[in-house]
Amino acid sequence: MTDNTGVVSEGLATGHKRRQPRPELAIKELSMYHILAMEEGQLPGKKGGVSFQAAEVISRHNDSLKASEVRWDLEKKASRPFVTVERDEQLTKGECYPEILRAALERNRDEGAIDLLVQVMAPDLYANLPAISEKEIAGSLTNLSLTLQELHDRYGEAAAHVIDEVQAARQKDAEQKARKEALSREVKDAAEAHTFSFPAVRGVQAGREYYIAQIPLSVLVKLFVFDDEYVPPELRAQRTLNQTRAKGISDYIVANQDEYVLPALTASVSQEMRFDAINGGSLGMLNIPMDSTLLINDGQHRRAGIELAMDAASQLKNETIGVTIYFDEGLERSQQMFSDINSRQVKPSSAINALYDKRDPINKWLMSLLQDMPTIRRLIDFENATVGRRSKKLWSIVVFRRFVMRLTGLRDKEVPGQEVLANAGRLVQRYLETLAINLTQWDNLVSGRLVASEARDDMVIGHAVFLEALGLFGNQALLDGGVLGLQDVDELHWSKLVSLYTIDPGKSSQVWQGRCVLHGKMQKTADGVKLTAAALLSTANCPLPDQLAQLESRI
Repeated sequence: MTDNTGVVSEGLATGHKRRQPRPELAIKELSMYHILAMEEGQLPGKKGGVSFQAAEVISRHNDSLKASEVRWDLEKKASRPFVTVERDEQLTKGECYPEILRAALERNRDEGAIDLLVQVMAPDLYANLPAISEKEIAGSLTNLSLTLQELHDRYGEAAAHVIDEVQAARQKDAEQKARKEALSREVKDAAEAHTFSFPAVRGVQAGREYYIAQIPLSVLVKLFVFDDEYVPPELRAQRTLNQTRAKGISDYIVANQDEYVLPALTASVSQEMRFDAINGGSLGMLNIPMDSTLLINDGQHRRAGIELAMDAASQLKNETIGVTIYFDEGLERSQQMFSDINSRQVKPSSAINALYDKRDPINKWLMSLLQDMPTIRRLIDFENATVGRRSKKLWSIVVFRRFVMRLTGLRDKEVPGQEVLANAGRLVQRYLETLAINLTQWDNLVSGRLVASEARDDMVIGHAVFLEALGLFGNQALLDGGVLGLQDVDELHWSKLVSLYTIDPGKSSQVWQGRCVLHGKMQKTADGVKLTAAALLSTANCPLPDQLAQLESRI
């Protein structure tokens, strides 16, 4: 069982900063990071602040970077030292664990001493960092209450082991880099030696060899063809080349020359091919007879779009695209390949496609925000627009986006600056943290102690309609129905959320009937979202805006 992160808190043990994580610690994935107070103190706040005891668990985090940020913030606010401790099992927030704190500090002290000795024994080990000075060494030894000889005697073997591991890892990286450069030279030399050969990777499917080659766009449009004869008759009408679609692909390429993405095509070659493997592996050169026919089985519109794009932007001709190449075993086999590829494609929903469009600054910001909220991120379904009844996920990414937009008041057509987006991120995180404190069962739901599928069966808080209503409620309660700008998030009307503890999250509660629950079943409608938000606003003693007041009058 692991007791802590293995990372020395600055100033706690040796008085110097760790130069670099040990190799074994750098790759180990740990489970839960806890912040413990090293001594009693008080955090500033309303009504005299919040007191804490030595060894008390102040907070828990899934992400080590987030834990470090919180610890630094706590030390700044409380003027007291804290330590980050990692455990496989969760410690209870608010409880004191003196033995765990003692073990963590001892390990921090030992690891700090080892790091200090590593820098003394091998000052040039980390070439990108300056060597530690004699003054720094003396200060660290004083903090450890050790002489230099005592440091060697006690930690010499461990420090030597760290030095050996770092040097071995560095040597391994150098060897891999050398092998990669040699392989690249071989591939380049082989490519230049053949005029109709392509760098490729060899694979096996259904007992047959196939190849994935990188083909220059100028070569693709000259050598690869699409023949209606190879399309099964029942599919020919719908697979006739659509010039509008091809033009759309062309426009996309030309407009996004620095970031366009095209998936691989699939093709068949009418004659036997020769594959010259490099060092007997799967990487090598694919040699195709120049009098063979290279037939496209899938990707005719991409090929046509590429041809049109090169007419408008000739500089594209030297770029490449992946082509999966099979040996053509005749008309019947080619027709079957066409049917297999095209009849089993599933088109993603337009909502999911739009969300993953990183050219949309809101989408890009939202995905970045979720990286900073790992607990929330694990609850989101990134693949489906609607979460299944028995799914372990709580919300789809589409629904979570609507929640964020409702809460912040941001608009898709009015893209805010980076400062506003950063402020919006602070609002979303603070709002979710406040809900965990005030809204009944919300903390259990988000932490996973309450199973998502069970919450959906018995409670309203596990449904998309309630999340969107929370966004609408938060916007009205905190921002008076406005749009977030650069105002201080900490100065918003957070006290209005305190009364949410009186909310009954049960689906059978009378308060939800006719709002988000109808005849015992959840209903996800625009009015359902608004009426649910109206109930939350009434609980918080917030005035209803005219639109919600009109809807409320119907209940």
